[in-house]
Amino acid sequence: MLRPDNRSPAWQKLALPEYFANAEHMLFVDADIIFSNRASDPLALLQEGCVGVVPEPRGPNYRRSVRLWAGKNHIMSAQEYYQRTAQIDSPADIVYNTGVMAFRPNVAKELFERVWRDYEETIYYEQPALSHELVTTSLVQTLPEDFNTNWSIDRMAFPFFTKLDQIRTNRKNLLHHVAPIRKLACEIRFGCILDRLSRCSFLHLSGGQFSDIPIDWWERHLEFEKAGDP
Repeated sequence: MLRPDNRSPAWQKLALPEYFANAEHMLFVDADIIFSNRASDPLALLQEGCVGVVPEPRGPNYRRSVRLWAGKNHIMSAQEYYQRTAQIDSPADIVYNTGVMAFRPNVAKELFERVWRDYEETIYYEQPALSHELVTTSLVQTLPEDFNTNWSIDRMAFPFFTKLDQIRTNRKNLLHHVAPIRKLACEIRFGCILDRLSRCSFLHLSGGQFSDIPIDWWERHLEFEKAGDP
C-alpha cells in the first residue's frame, strides 16, 4: 500500500487507483481548477486501456508568457523540461499536465505505483515523472485543451492583464494606493477569468493564484449563471 511520505501531497493522487480499486472510472482534478456550467465529460472520451491527460500549452500565449516572466526567448523543449526538472533522460517530445486525469483504476494502478516507487520529489511534484512514464509506456490518451485550460498561459491573450496585476499587487505602483482603481483592476481581472471560463470546460488557475478573489464575487457569478444570464 502507498503510504504518505515527505513528498508533496500532490503525489497522493498516485494512490487513487489503489484506494478506489472497484471504481469503473475516475476523474482526478487539482484543487485549483474551476468548472464551467457548460462543461462536458472527459470520461465520455476515454479510450480503453488509456489514461487521458491534456498537454502543456505550447502556442503563442506560452511564448509570450516565457518572454514576460523568464525574460528570455528560449522555449524549453520537452527533453529539456524532463532533464531540468527531474533529471530524466526522456525521448518524449511532449509534456502532459497531470492536473486533470481520466482513467480506469485497473489500467492506471501499476503505472502510478511505479512512479511513486521509482521517482523522487521535483519542483513540479509528480508531473515530470508521470508524464514521462505515460508517454513511454504508450498508455497516454491526449484530451482536448478544453479539459485543462491553463489560465496562467491563456491570460496572455489579454494584453492589458499584466498591468492589472501590477495595480493589484505592486505597492510601488501609485495606482495601487487608489482604492477604487485597485478594486476596478480586480473586477476587470475577474471578468477576464469568467470570459475564458465561459469558453472552456475546466479552467486551471495554477497554484491558487486567484485565492484573493472575494468569495461573494464567485457567489454573484453563480447567481447569474443560475438565472441564465451570460
